[in-house]
Amino acid sequence: MNDMSTPIVAEQEITGKPPSFTIDDAHIFRSKLIDKLAEIETWMARKFAKFDPDIIGRGPLGQKLGKVRKLAEQAEPKLKNPAKVLKLLDRLQPYADLRAELAHSTLKIFTTEEQGNIIFYENANDAGHSTIKKSGQLTSGQMKHFLNRTEQICDQLKSLENSKS
Repeated sequence: MNDMSTPIVAEQEITGKPPSFTIDDAHIFRSKLIDKLAEIETWMARKFAKFDPDIIGRGPLGQKLGKVRKLAEQAEPKLKNPAKVLKLLDRLQPYADLRAELAHSTLKIFTTEEQGNIIFYENANDAGHSTIKKSGQLTSGQMKHFLNRTEQICDQLKSLENSKS
């Protein structure tokens, strides 16, 4: 449990409504988002490693998505549906970026009168810089929407039979 979080009782006292979610819910959201994108990362490795072995192994997810993008953009694309792959990669990128931020961030829960509990995240790697600080906030509704969209996009990507060979 995060000691810097607003106690659950506080949300009910401030908003007059039952708690919308807890810090544990935020951690579950982060875990599910990371898991869904790890699933697509594994799928990409299985499908595309024969074209670019660097898609397998260590390295940021964003770089791996970029390598699949290059496969789809080639004059002689190695993918059956390059336009669809590019469209889905464009839609997936913001969620991959959010995953990268959340994976390296601390989470705190705060309560507002307007929105109830919100999650505040701050990138632990940048927290020491006074001029560069990556942070943001998420509501319960945003977390649900982001996870649903990520799942839909990943499922659509996986449903494509992409390899030409």
